[in-house]
Amino acid sequence: MFACLPPGEKRIAFQMEQSVSSRWFTPGYIQTLENSLAVLDYAPANLRYLQTQGITYPHTYLVPIGGMTHYAQHLSAHGEPTPEPDTPCDVLFYGDVNAPRRQSMLKELRKHFKVRTEGDLFGAALRRAVLSAKVVVNIHYYEGSLLESTRIFECLSLGVPLVSEASADMADHTGLQHAVQFVAVSDVPAMITAVQRLLTQAQPPSECVSKQAMTQAVSHSEQHFQFMLYRALYALRVLSHDEWQRLTEKIPLAGTKLALSMPETTQRRTAFEQVCPPGVKVFDGVRQHPGWVGCALSYRYLAQHALQAGLTRLEVMEDDVLFSPDYATRRPVVDDWLDQHEGQWHVFAGLIAQIHPDTQVLAVEEHQGLTFVTLDRMTSMVHNIYAKPTLQVLATWDHANTNANDNTIDRHLQLQPGLRVVVVLPFLVGHRDDMDSSLWGINNAHYNSMIVQSEADLQQAATQYRLKQTAKLVATELL
Repeated sequence: MFACLPPGEKRIAFQMEQSVSSRWFTPGYIQTLENSLAVLDYAPANLRYLQTQGITYPHTYLVPIGGMTHYAQHLSAHGEPTPEPDTPCDVLFYGDVNAPRRQSMLKELRKHFKVRTEGDLFGAALRRAVLSAKVVVNIHYYEGSLLESTRIFECLSLGVPLVSEASADMADHTGLQHAVQFVAVSDVPAMITAVQRLLTQAQPPSECVSKQAMTQAVSHSEQHFQFMLYRALYALRVLSHDEWQRLTEKIPLAGTKLALSMPETTQRRTAFEQVCPPGVKVFDGVRQHPGWVGCALSYRYLAQHALQAGLTRLEVMEDDVLFSPDYATRRPVVDDWLDQHEGQWHVFAGLIAQIHPDTQVLAVEEHQGLTFVTLDRMTSMVHNIYAKPTLQVLATWDHANTNANDNTIDRHLQLQPGLRVVVVLPFLVGHRDDMDSSLWGINNAHYNSMIVQSEADLQQAATQYRLKQTAKLVATELL
């Protein structure tokens, strides 16, 4: 505990309590968070709670807890001897043992195993206790608790397997699915069985917790923690642009289909997660003020890392995209057309919000019942697929140019000569009008009429293009 906190304008608070219980969130505690320069939190559920208390984006930053590879070497480098086991046991539980539900479950576990409990052990002594156990059990203080990720990742980093109750926020911990043996909340028989299997290494292959899975979970969570911490510090100008680039350059992308979203805008993130297409991974967008700069930096980051990974195509959608009912049936047709025309397009745009008056139609083609129109420019980033030449353009966006009139990321693309943009009619996707723009502070309904008009203008332009092509063909035949 701190006897005296730094002044609010110099204080970055890392909020570590669980919002499932309001006992910690006293008026004084809330005031301390509210008056801090920024609030970091490890759990999306906590961010949603803080929002109800008036502590919200852009004041908050999600920084999930992660593990640490080479943990023993790290401790040694900071003056702690390599952790060694002390008193061996089958099962270890550590934490507050006064909760009645914990006492009840531990009583049942003691009937089957040699159980050690520690309620007041910390630091090197705690790590020795963890290494002395064959299995660590994680039991919630409350039935509806969030996952105790600090305990989980400490044990995984030390290479000790865990059996844990599932949590209210399991959807936020899919990376632990094969690294931790989870059982239903309060299911003591299942916990006993899971511990027995780990002690005897008798798990069915589908339920097996392997050292490899544990190592992968630690490595992935460590990278995620580092990225999110650097992301927060970069947004707060603690890190310079060059430092941000250097610290994140080796963190790989999660996939080739990404959804750009900010976890701190909780309504948008939750709404997107409910409709996220299969195979799409969420990318936590880079944050900077003003918001359009952070957006552009996100695309620059994604493009640079895609090129670094040798990708020739990257799909990026934003979390306020609206998927039409026939998206799943139309999308394979789009992919087929793009594959057949590889090298002939630079961007596929799911929709275009506004047609520039100088836009030229370069081609119109029917394919499996859909109309594909190729244009020479675009204005929209809601749902696009970028070929390598466009990734190279995005990767060179100039972060030093903060003129919103000519350097927003969509205008940056639109100004590129020789661009070949493909759009399908009707548009493949829409734009949710029940969300607010995180960049401009306006409701998305502002764009509805623009998008409708844009689609109508493209339909008309495509029709005129066909008529001109038909007239040329007739004239040629007459000759």
